[in-house]
Amino acid sequence: MTLIPQQSAAMWHDPATDPPAGFFPPRVTRPVHCAMLAVDIASFGSRDPGTQRHLRGSLYRIVEDACGAAGLPWPICHHEDRGDGILLIAPPDVSAELLDPAAAHLRAGLRRHNDLTSNTAKIQLRMAIHAGYIRGDRDGFSGRDLIHLFRLIDAPQFKTHLAVSRAEFVLITSDYLYNEVLRHGTGLLEPATYQHITVTIKETHAPAWVWRPDAVPSRSSSTPASKPE
Repeated sequence: MTLIPQQSAAMWHDPATDPPAGFFPPRVTRPVHCAMLAVDIASFGSRDPGTQRHLRGSLYRIVEDACGAAGLPWPICHHEDRGDGILLIAPPDVSAELLDPAAAHLRAGLRRHNDLTSNTAKIQLRMAIHAGYIRGDRDGFSGRDLIHLFRLIDAPQFKTHLAVSRAEFVLITSDYLYNEVLRHGTGLLEPATYQHITVTIKETHAPAWVWRPDAVPSRSSSTPASKPE
């Protein structure tokens, strides 16, 4: 995922478009538990500048529509541009259960986009979801759980799933979120179709779960919950 410099709080702040009071990062002075997601366009760097601009605009539209359809309104969330992707953090009073329908609606929106566009503008997308504690400061949010989200989406084992399946969309979730929320089957994606993997990247060696369109239901869909490293 491409990292870009974050704007200062003064540049980011716009009273007309800010999330509700209390979720502007500098106001979050204590750890809060939030649902979070990250998306990343595969092979973005190989596209020409004009195509990159088009794909970024399409991605924002797809993600914003998917979040709205899932009951996760874009205006109330904190979101950061990542060049070839997006980070979104929901306020602490928004249930992490909404990450499941957000992923399902995002996949549907991505499929519509790819069905109606040229091969040059088709998108392959990786998505990671997690929930955990973060802190705010003048430049945004930080915390071990936020780092874990990016370890998941950048894990070589996860990227292999996209390459092998040649799917337009693959999803990875933390072991914590899967066991606490997703495996109980209240969402749109069947829990038994997730595949258990181990991600190893930098200092992280942790269990996770992958969903992809060609997944076959497994007999067992639970493991003991563990903390991310």
